[in-house]
Amino acid sequence: KFAAEAETAHLAHGKELEQLRAKLEAAHAEAVAQLQTEHESLIGEASARIAATTADAQRANAQLEQVQANVAAEVHRQTDALRADLANAKADAEEKTGKLASFAQELAG
Repeated sequence: KFAAEAETAHLAHGKELEQLRAKLEAAHAEAVAQLQTEHESLIGEASARIAATTADAQRANAQLEQVQANVAAEVHRQTDALRADLANAKADAEEKTGKLASFAQELAG
């Protein structure tokens, strides 16, 4: 009788262990699935942030290129204007020098 009770208790204990093992495996599988979902979500969020940052950098680069082009065009325009002013001043000075030379000849002659 004792052996039969011991066998029954052993079987019951084995059944409990099997149930606990099954629960543990189910909990482990659920935790792994949840971690995988969270991991994929984080990867998606990081990818979206990277894409947004890349787009921002591309816009900033395009704006910088436009500013550089505008500065270069303005420098070119101002350089041309200064050259024209210099040429006009030179012509004016030459004209005045010629008039002074003529006036000096009249005074001398």
